[in-house]
Amino acid sequence: MPEHDGHPWPAFDEDAALRAIVEGTATDTGEAFFAALVQNLARALGVQGAWVTEYLPTARRLRAFASWMAPWTPSSSWTARCASRF
Repeated sequence: MPEHDGHPWPAFDEDAALRAIVEGTATDTGEAFFAALVQNLARALGVQGAWVTEYLPTARRLRAFASWMAPWTPSSSWTARCASRF
């Protein structure tokens, strides 16, 4: 990933990004919250995709709650093997 002014992300308005994420998830709960979260997170950060996971330390795996890729693809339930320590 290219660096911009010593930071890995291009400059953007953090307050506006946080506001967009909060506003985009304010009315959702449960699974719909996580689906809205990843979509709004990706858009706010200006990236093509995002996912939210839970780390399972005994299995050294991540369990995905939601994922989103632009253009939209449906989220699914799957487990990814972790290659590094946390």
